Amino acid sequence: MTSSKTDINSLTKKTPFKDAASVLLHTKVKKVNKLITKYNNDKSVGNLHKLRIAFRRLRFSFENFKPCYKKKDIKYVLNCIKSLQDLLGEIRDLDVLMDNLHNLGLQLSENDEETLVIKIASEKERIEAIVSSELILFSSDNKIQSFFK
Repeated sequence: MTSSKTDINSLTKKTPFKDAASVLLHTKVKKVNKLITKYNNDKSVGNLHKLRIAFRRLRFSFENFKPCYKKKDIKYVLNCIKSLQDLLGEIRDLDVLMDNLHNLGLQLSENDEETLVIKIASEKERIEAIVSSELILFSSDNKIQSFFK
């Protein structure tokens, strides 16, 4: 590779598969880490969406390059990624539930609708707090981050 060990533009047809895996996964996790910071500063639907996509792309790339790594190393990292994807999906599900509650035009009393909205918002806040902690752990976990160097 010419310019840098982590420069995706330096990959060529002659780049060994394992080296390409390392470069690509490093690039993907760098993007995830950047989006983690962005999401933790602004938990908007858009930032959640971008983070979910970045984790999905990281996971799929990681799964494609599994043959390059030891099974025990992969298992830990993949489990962390899957767990975070599940948690991020739960937040998305609550956003969709809230939208559906408003859009379906259900014949709920004002009190019942308010109670549902409060419960959904409370559950979302609870999961967001867990996600924030887990994202910080992911981006600071030496075992995970060193895996992608």
